[in-house]
Amino acid sequence: MKKMHAFRVNLFSVMATLVWIVVTSIGAAVAAEQAASSAQSNKVGAGLRGDDPVRNLQMRLKDRVANGVSIEAYAVALAQAWIDYARESYFRKDRRASLEASIEARSVIENIEREGIDAKVDARLIASSVKLRDDLWRKAATFKRSEYFTCATWQTARLELALIAAGRASNDMGWRAARPGVRRAERFAREAEAKINACAERKPVIKAEDPSGAKLVDEEVIATPPQGGMTIDAAPRLSLPDRVHFARESAEISDVSALVLEQVSYVMRAHPAIVLDLLGYADELSGKDDNEKLALARSQGVRDYLVETGVGRERLAIRPGATSSNVGATALERAKARRVEFVPTNTEGSPLEYQDKDLSTEGPSGT
Repeated sequence: MKKMHAFRVNLFSVMATLVWIVVTSIGAAVAAEQAASSAQSNKVGAGLRGDDPVRNLQMRLKDRVANGVSIEAYAVALAQAWIDYARESYFRKDRRASLEASIEARSVIENIEREGIDAKVDARLIASSVKLRDDLWRKAATFKRSEYFTCATWQTARLELALIAAGRASNDMGWRAARPGVRRAERFAREAEAKINACAERKPVIKAEDPSGAKLVDEEVIATPPQGGMTIDAAPRLSLPDRVHFARESAEISDVSALVLEQVSYVMRAHPAIVLDLLGYADELSGKDDNEKLALARSQGVRDYLVETGVGRERLAIRPGATSSNVGATALERAKARRVEFVPTNTEGSPLEYQDKDLSTEGPSGT
């Protein structure tokens, strides 16, 4: 019996050691990646802070969008949601949640790097969280099965991460602490459902059909040969986002706005005939002169960002946006007013799409 007991003790010790080695290795890999990223230049996009623990992951995601992975892809939305949660947890001093979220973000980005626009990923519950609200998880699964899911990828990813964050709060401090996260998840579920329903109501325009009923190609959407060595076969047909948004009293380009601008740059580099007017706006919380200067600074910042990505300056014209009073406007309405709109001369077959993924209802550091 003593020998059997000693054998069990030794076996338990070996298993515990193996688990410790695996956990330590994962933690060391993420820590090394974070340390390497913090040593890089701060000039990687105005939205990235010098003490950002996931800077390198953010840069890797931007690189994928810059190379043709659509920001509408669920994998991109999920990666950004994990990055945001990792960053938020880090600055709340919740280092375990930050580490777990960083690991998930890295896994999703690695899938995007391997598989591109066809990356198959899903939101996984982290070890420190518990599963809450099965009904909302089922809703998220229903959204993913919809043929119009691309209209609600960001809302769905944020729904899932809000549930995961709520589950961590519940596991750590009790169910009362989970309430704010659950309410956020409910709001994202409503937004996702509204987006999908709106897309389902749109009717596709077909200019002609052959006698068999097959769709014919519209000559107007045949693209011009792209720049930079791309070919039409290699360049996916992406939508052209129609605006980016800003935080209060700020002309700083956020991380999500940077992803939007990377897609704008990709479409413009693939279609050299597109020329954009950049119309800057402010929410009029300050005086008229200050708002005009802020609106201009926003347009100039967007132009400079696109030029740095390889878009010719001559293809980007700054124009003043119309002004209107925001007296009595809600926080969301003011957030929508803080923007730079893109008005193209033509879209060369890449549809112009309204985008609101980067809406910020807070100050420069909040979203």
